[in-house]
Amino acid sequence: MRLLCDAHRLPMNGARGASKQPGVLRRSQNWIGGTRPGNAVFVPPPPGQVAPLLAELERYIHDATAVASLVAADRRRLLAAPRAGEGAGSGAASLRLFALFPLMPRFPIEQAHLKLDTTFPTATAAVKPLQQLGIATEMTGQKKNRSFSYQGYVELLTR
Repeated sequence: MRLLCDAHRLPMNGARGASKQPGVLRRSQNWIGGTRPGNAVFVPPPPGQVAPLLAELERYIHDATAVASLVAADRRRLLAAPRAGEGAGSGAASLRLFALFPLMPRFPIEQAHLKLDTTFPTATAAVKPLQQLGIATEMTGQKKNRSFSYQGYVELLTR
C-alpha cells in the first residue's frame, strides 16, 4: 500500500492537483463523465472499498510473484538434473513439457503426448524426470490413463 501511495504522490509533486492530497486514499466518491455518478461513463468503487480492494491487489501481486518464483526455481532444478539439458530424447521433451505446465497444470499423459507432438513412450519418458524431482505428481494411482499435476503451482493458484 505504501508503494502505491508513493507512486501516486511522487508524480503529483508540483503538478496540478498537488493540493488534493496526493498519495492519500480518497475519502469522497468521484466519477468520469456526466454530472453525477448516476449518469457517469465510469464510477470507481466507493471510498470505503478502496483500501480493501487495494489490499486484495497487493495479495494478488505477492501471489502472480510466488508463482513466477516457483516456475523459475523448478525450471532451474530441471535444467540441473541429469539428462534434462540434452538436445534430444526425453530430456528435451521434459523441458518442452515443463514449459506447457502454466497452460495445463493438470494433464493426462495423452494430452502431453498430443501437445508435445511426439510418441506416447517419449511423452511418458518426459514426465519421469519431472516426477523424480517432485515437480509433477501422478494423481490417479493407475498404470494406464495416468494424469499428472504440477501440484505446487496448483496450490499457489488455489490459496
